[in-house]
Amino acid sequence: MPSLSSRDDDDGSLLKAVKGLKSFDGSAAWSLAELTFLTTTFPHLHHLILRSESYCYRADIASIMRILGQGLTHLKTLQISKIEYLDMGYRGVWKRAVMECKTEEARRALWEGNEKRRVAAENEVARLAFGGLGSLEELWVGEKRVARRSLQMNEGGQQSWVWEREADGMGDYALVGTMWARYQKEREGVIERSELGM
Repeated sequence: MPSLSSRDDDDGSLLKAVKGLKSFDGSAAWSLAELTFLTTTFPHLHHLILRSESYCYRADIASIMRILGQGLTHLKTLQISKIEYLDMGYRGVWKRAVMECKTEEARRALWEGNEKRRVAAENEVARLAFGGLGSLEELWVGEKRVARRSLQMNEGGQQSWVWEREADGMGDYALVGTMWARYQKEREGVIERSELGM
């Protein structure tokens, strides 16, 4: 049986390894307590993915960014849930609303209004993230939308970022060839693929 001192040495090595962890991908409800535990246990993270076990995080986005900014001063890349799960005032278009649009022009107006609200919510999240996390270079909102910190500041000295966005994908492959597939293509046509945010 190893001596107590050798076990203490092993525990010390493990603690050093844990404290030095650079990447973390985890799923939780992400309450303030869980976030505080994460930032104090792994203070040197460079890459962090916050998956959720529920519809939205337990903590609000402003608090999440504040806690991460205080505890993870080396964080370069952060991936969070899709914007519709962040409780930022954005909700996707319901199928019922699409069905009420009788013309392609009406649906296009619906998609454009939806995309405008989505972009505004995503920019608010980016503003909180880049404002609270000084070393952050990339913010992923879901897996298809990324904001990268721009080195340029605007005239007022505000931080800016550049978005790259892709469509979320078809999802239900049973829809291929149906009217919903056509509606999906219409919606994809109004996505702001690239944008400078401030």
